[in-house]
Amino acid sequence: MAVDADDDDGALRVDCRRCGKQNASSYAHCVHCGVRLMADAGSVPPTPEAVQRAADLVAAARQELAAGRRERARSQCEEALALDGRSAAAHALLAEVLYGEGSIGGALQEMTAALRYDPANTAYERRLRELRDEQDRAIGPLLRSLDEPRRPRRAPVRRPPRPMAAPAWKPEWRVGSSLPEWAKAAILIGGAVLLVGLVPLLTSSVLLVLGLVLGIIITLFVFTDARRQGYPQAAALGWAALVCLASFLGARFFGGSAGLVALLAYLLITRSRR
Repeated sequence: MAVDADDDDGALRVDCRRCGKQNASSYAHCVHCGVRLMADAGSVPPTPEAVQRAADLVAAARQELAAGRRERARSQCEEALALDGRSAAAHALLAEVLYGEGSIGGALQEMTAALRYDPANTAYERRLRELRDEQDRAIGPLLRSLDEPRRPRRAPVRRPPRPMAAPAWKPEWRVGSSLPEWAKAAILIGGAVLLVGLVPLLTSSVLLVLGLVLGIIITLFVFTDARRQGYPQAAALGWAALVCLASFLGARFFGGSAGLVALLAYLLITRSRR
């Protein structure tokens, strides 16, 4: 750190060792970057008394640091450097104080100054390498994270809902007779109608209404039962139509019991092959 000649206002100017800008020699810290300032021993050589006093302060600061009084040790180191800016021991001890406070950058700066004033000291050189390695380990992950490109975030993929499969009706076609089921149903229903027609029944209006209501109930039952048995919808409708026709015709011409006969015929046909 160089001390320049007097400027126009007559004050000495001191170059900052960090930013290189000039400050008044009366300042203790740089007004630009805040680093502590000290006069260069080459330009302003200390007196022998100042050198001895600085050495005593360094010894006292070392004892304070060993006792755990870090603030007192730092104050004594700074006081020693104010007396003798070229004291390598003061710079090295202040580096340890700053390192204990968590300031690796400040410790590196002071240890660099200590090695500059005592370049033959291998302990200072080794300690400087350790501080630099620790600083690299501290900021290395941060630098790598800044260099790595960020992966773009992918929007969540929404899958379309699966279509629900329509229930498949499995008709149970019964094989084992030469006549189809429709022919059997027609024969049985026709025979039942003729049989009922031969029986004299009352044809009053009350019996007619009862026969119609009973025919509707039987028709709904036949359709539902046919679907449960596995017949397709067309076959179930066919059964219901035949039973409904037999029930209504029987109620109109032969009496209300024709629907029951039609139901019996349906049950006999559909259950006979089980």
